[in-house]
Amino acid sequence: MGSLQNPSIPIVNLSAFTRDSTSYERKQAAAKLSQCCRLNGFVGITGHGMPTDLLDKVFAMSKRLFDLPLEEKLKAPHPEGWTPHRGYSGIGRENGGAKGALDAGDQAKMDPDDVSGLNMMTMKQESYEVGSEYNKEDYNIWLPEEVLPGFRDLSLEIYWRVNEIAVAVLDALIMSLELNVEEADYVRKIHTGHANQLRLLHYPPMPRDAFKAEEHSRLGAHTDGRYDYHPSITEMPSYSLSEPLLTTVRLNSTFTFDFQDANQGLEFLDRQTGKFVEARPKNGVMYMNIGDMLMRLSNGCYPAGTHRVIIPVASRTPRYSIPYFVSVDPDAVVAPQASCVGPGDRPRYEPITFRDFRDELFKATQVRDNDQVS
Repeated sequence: MGSLQNPSIPIVNLSAFTRDSTSYERKQAAAKLSQCCRLNGFVGITGHGMPTDLLDKVFAMSKRLFDLPLEEKLKAPHPEGWTPHRGYSGIGRENGGAKGALDAGDQAKMDPDDVSGLNMMTMKQESYEVGSEYNKEDYNIWLPEEVLPGFRDLSLEIYWRVNEIAVAVLDALIMSLELNVEEADYVRKIHTGHANQLRLLHYPPMPRDAFKAEEHSRLGAHTDGRYDYHPSITEMPSYSLSEPLLTTVRLNSTFTFDFQDANQGLEFLDRQTGKFVEARPKNGVMYMNIGDMLMRLSNGCYPAGTHRVIIPVASRTPRYSIPYFVSVDPDAVVAPQASCVGPGDRPRYEPITFRDFRDELFKATQVRDNDQVS
């Protein structure tokens, strides 16, 4: 499916929630946020308060991390199993399209070591996951300090700084949905910040002769939480079912921020046209997509934003990005809030704990052993 190169992603200034402001200013910003999120589940945000110098330091550190020899990176290996989802994962470890390929009988196309083939089933990326030091279930796995001095301290600094932004954006979302006081308190309560995930990502360059089309995906179309097809999208006449709409391993959230380097590739699905819209890197703009948890809490008022990462014709360079997944606590019950269920309507989703939802998601994906990464 093609991309729309002219339409732009709507931008909302949320500085009213990150600085002292009037009630009127907050309501105006929340109303604009609601308008954007109801349509496609994604938006660009300015006025978020992220210091540019801190973000530059993290991108520089991320490049140093992924430039390390593989044997050094594997001193903090992502373990087998579902938890903890922390540490380093090498190229080919995650297979976001695994379930779709197996359903279609395409097991022969799932060789994660075949970089030249660029098949959609395997993600051509490497990553490093970081979380709260107070999360004893998804506990952090760190490189030895001498391997990459300062990495641990800087990772935790950015983790909690972005969480401050997440708290402000959550307040904006709560106001935008017009939740009552009890609902608002509950939604805040289940977002402690300890279940969030900071992900450092590196998409390596691909050989020019490996491309068989005008554009190819580094990361297939997915939402942050879905593990099966979504009828409202797959029934679109212009949507090709050859591109699986499946989540990547463990990427589930209430909402997700994405910070990019200068190399574009992130795209969001416009539900009205069935085409993808470029999320072009812009100074001061942080992109956000709604995840499946907020889709459930809002009873579908805010759809989960479908997105992908492509390799444009004009760019064959490495790409670095820093997504930040804002998640509810594992045993929190996620259910449609009454204020989001209109008169004569009914809850569209059954109550479920985040843990149960996550476990169902994990069973639908496959993870390779780190010792098989080449």
